Amino acid sequence: MKPLMNNSPPTFWKYLFLLAGLFNGLAGGLGMAFPVLGLKFVTGLETAEPAVLFTFFLLCFVVSLFGLGYALVAFNAPPNRGIVVVGAIGKICFFVIALYGYLNEVATLAFVVVTIGDVIWAGLFASYLNSTKGVASRGYLNAVGENL
Repeated sequence: MKPLMNNSPPTFWKYLFLLAGLFNGLAGGLGMAFPVLGLKFVTGLETAEPAVLFTFFLLCFVVSLFGLGYALVAFNAPPNRGIVVVGAIGKICFFVIALYGYLNEVATLAFVVVTIGDVIWAGLFASYLNSTKGVASRGYLNAVGENL
C-alpha cells in the first residue's frame, strides 16, 4: 500500500494562497461588517437604499467566499486548481469593472487603485498555474497516489 503524497503546494505557494485568502476574507468581511462605509468607499455614495446595501453585502460575501477557496488551495492544491483559474479571471474582471465604473463616474478612484492589487494577484495566480502545469497534466489521481 502506497502512502498518500503530500497534497500541499510548495511553501511559497502555500503562503501566497493563505495571504490571498486573508486579503479576500478581510476585504469581503469588512464590507459585510460595514456596508455603508464600504459602499461609500466603492461608489462615493453617502447613503443608499436597503436594496443597494443588500446587493453590496452579497458582493462582499462572494469576495469572502473566494478567500475561503484560496485557503483550500493552500492546503490541498491539485483538486482545487480550478479555483485558481476562476480566481485569476475574476480578479482581472473585477479590476476592469471597477475601472469601467470609475470612467462612468459610479466608482471612486480609491476603489480602482485598490483593485490594482487584484491585477497583481491575478498575475501571481497565473504564475502558479504556469509553474504547476506538469502536476496538472498528470491528473489528480497520479499526483496524490492511488490510495484515495
